[in-house]
Amino acid sequence: MDDEPKLGRHGGPRVKGQRASNGSLIQHGSGRAYIIARLRRDGFTHLIEAIETNKVRPYAVAVELGWTKRPRNLGTGSDNAKKRRAWTFRKLDVRALVG
Repeated sequence: MDDEPKLGRHGGPRVKGQRASNGSLIQHGSGRAYIIARLRRDGFTHLIEAIETNKVRPYAVAVELGWTKRPRNLGTGSDNAKKRRAWTFRKLDVRALVG
């Protein structure tokens, strides 16, 4: 997967007139490539494996790690989806690794 974005160290030195000197914070979002690159940078290799084996979706991992928030529930979805995600992350033990 050579088309993954390259992320620098979180933060990094600032240059006047730019957000980040090395582009580390300029790329953002909830895309699969960005989330995998961020997981790789932060050392969550077991979560990358879970994403690549389709055990869990990248957006769900980002929500669980607090990188993004789910939109407000409009009442049209299923409560079971939330329970399935909670059970999947319990098996992956994400929260224990994050802190």
